[in-house]
Amino acid sequence: FADVVLGKVSPCGRLTDTWPLLPQDHICMRPENRSAVCAGAVPYREGIYVGYRYFDTFGVPVRYGFGHGLSYTEFTVETQNLSLCPSPQASAELTVTVRNTGARYSARQVVQVYATCPLGGLHKEARRLVCYGKTRTLAPQSAQSLTLRFPLERLASYDAAAGGKTLCAGNYHLWVGASLAGARHIGALSLCQPVLVEKLDRLWPEFDDVDTLFPSAERCAAWRQSLDEALLARALPVVRVGPCAFSKTPKAPHAEPGPGALQRAGAIAAALSDEQLIRLCVGQWSRETESQLGAAGVSVPGSAGETSAAAGDAGVPPMVLADGPAGLRLNKVYFEKNGAPIIAPLEQCFEGGYLALSEYDPGGTRRYQYCTAFPIGTLLAQTWDTALLGEVGRAVGREMELFRVSLWLAPGMNIHRDPLCGRNFEYFSEDPLLSGLTAAAVAGGVQSCPGRGVTIKHFACNNQEQLRTESNSIVSERALREIYLRGFEIAVKSAQPMAIMTGYNLVNGVHAANSRALCTHIAREEWRFSGLFMTDWDSTSSQRCTPEGCILAGNDLMMPGSRRECAALASALESGALPRAALRRCAANVICAALCSGAAPGGSSDAHDPAGQ
Repeated sequence: FADVVLGKVSPCGRLTDTWPLLPQDHICMRPENRSAVCAGAVPYREGIYVGYRYFDTFGVPVRYGFGHGLSYTEFTVETQNLSLCPSPQASAELTVTVRNTGARYSARQVVQVYATCPLGGLHKEARRLVCYGKTRTLAPQSAQSLTLRFPLERLASYDAAAGGKTLCAGNYHLWVGASLAGARHIGALSLCQPVLVEKLDRLWPEFDDVDTLFPSAERCAAWRQSLDEALLARALPVVRVGPCAFSKTPKAPHAEPGPGALQRAGAIAAALSDEQLIRLCVGQWSRETESQLGAAGVSVPGSAGETSAAAGDAGVPPMVLADGPAGLRLNKVYFEKNGAPIIAPLEQCFEGGYLALSEYDPGGTRRYQYCTAFPIGTLLAQTWDTALLGEVGRAVGREMELFRVSLWLAPGMNIHRDPLCGRNFEYFSEDPLLSGLTAAAVAGGVQSCPGRGVTIKHFACNNQEQLRTESNSIVSERALREIYLRGFEIAVKSAQPMAIMTGYNLVNGVHAANSRALCTHIAREEWRFSGLFMTDWDSTSSQRCTPEGCILAGNDLMMPGSRRECAALASALESGALPRAALRRCAANVICAALCSGAAPGGSSDAHDPAGQ
């Protein structure tokens, strides 16, 4: 910070959100929508017009636009080439030359690519982010050529009538610049006939009429026509795209978590008793009072929780789960007697002892667990630097190894829909592409450390904290697929995170943790997710979320675990309301994650130093 203020280093970040002139300029901040938040049933009336998609499409002036940022120098950004790359999947490629035109400061620049899609019978945003890249540090008067590539699938829209993700015929205009406001029209991709990119089942048809915000069709059509005319008037490049370009588009592979892990996990689960299966699907509570507000772990003090050792004899190690989002959240200080950590009282575990009335010292050996405090999620995303984010992930993964943590309960990646959401700092952006690529970069870094995994969260539409366990996000399927699920889809297909955590909220009347549409149909069947699903802490304490409902939905693990949940699963199994096959399938997913983590808790670690060392 001092180097930036003193001019030794030039700032090079960019905003990942739009800053309006007035808070009420946000659609969700209007009085009628705020009352919905307080009532618990929250209709997402703006549909796909979230963040810059709204401000840009409806011509609403802003204070600072999406992608805006400052520098101590000036740059030019010139597009040199636009072409089509048909293999391995249909993609567009741009060559861009960035030049530092200043005379004094070295700096980096972010290049952003936006697209204006043809209407084709659907209303659409004016522009959407489709690609971005960042230069190395450029000395004054030096330049760098960047090659930016993006799959044409990013230009698709969800059309229920057409049966899935579609590309309509017409010109897809491209814009390149250092921000949305500064982007220049540089050419177009021209599709001669419509293409069904991916066939999708319709899951929430009764909620499609929740969208009430639509731009003027005449204004949108007129603007696109003016762009078409500009192609000719300015002789901008137009690349023709035929339907044959999509004939070799590969389907996302079903990633194997580890060599033979799924098969071995299934064989282990088949040999376990009903009681063992139930215990594996419920976290290991550690105190008579059971849940400890996100600090239920014992093996690693201050960890959020751990899984059961019920199948330990079968070679299934328990996993330690540590909260985030800004690095590992553990007790900085704890005490140990006879080689085992002392379980601290609740007030000492919550937020690092913030509620404790006096200094805690139960005797024994004092030990320390100091972890790196990384920047919050929003700031990480504002780097627009996937390579740097991968380094952050690798650093977190190395600390997970030191502290014997299997799963990091991060990154959080919900969309910044509402500026009053109390957890926006954990999340990345109002844009799903930026959120997905940021999460994928962090996840890839963490999971490059063998046996360590991330837990992307909160799946899905967890966009407010008020009444968070009862809030019902009412969203059209198009808005879900294009905005709120899109980032998760990108992260899953790009990085195959070891786990996904569901949210506290309901989505279209069904608790996210009990939603088979989300957990099984979309994540596992459409995206081919092969990892572990878990609940957020104490999700089943809500009357709208049941333990057996979690298993039936494909939500494998209830955290942090309780006797109540075990009893409920046993009762549902006995009555026939819960098929044994569903329970065995979820237990196998937990076993598979544990086998892949390969990190049984317990024992000593160099990261836990005695007092004075």
